[in-house]
Amino acid sequence: MKKLMIIASSLFFLVLNSFPQKIPTGNPADFRLKTCLHSVTYMGV
Repeated sequence: MKKLMIIASSLFFLVLNSFPQKIPTGNPADFRLKTCLHSVTYMGV
């Protein structure tokens, strides 16, 4: 059972490291998240 867990976790980390994130360029067009404010109550919530 321990051997299976070691193999599974090794495979998991190998797959994660195979697809790294892109390095940010600082270009505003690269950002996918746009912030917006829907509403503010009098309490500030």
